[in-house]
Amino acid sequence: MRMPKLTAFLTATAVFASALAAQAAEEVHVLNWKGYGADEPWAVANFEKATGFKVVNDFFNSEQEMLTKLRTNPGLYDVVMINAAFNDQAMAGKLIQPIDASKLSNYADIAKDKASIADAQP
Repeated sequence: MRMPKLTAFLTATAVFASALAAQAAEEVHVLNWKGYGADEPWAVANFEKATGFKVVNDFFNSEQEMLTKLRTNPGLYDVVMINAAFNDQAMAGKLIQPIDASKLSNYADIAKDKASIADAQP
């Protein structure tokens, strides 16, 4: 169960990194649960090697802490692993925004079961 989530996360992160490349960003800030997979040394090393971006992980211990970090650090995080149950609250607070897949040059390369726009939109 954990590996498909990790694969989906790494795929999503790679998509975001492609979008960020156009902005000449040097870091990708990730807000996630500790131990969820994105902080594994091999995952960070592979991502950094493949993209040239440095991964800066920040962690939360509860969904409320995650929302507080988003509120107190607007615009800092590039990737947020948010529970779907909190999407509406985060959207209403303008803490997250929908993904505009038209800006992702490699969107077509993502497996269809991982790339559904309907699933990506709150």
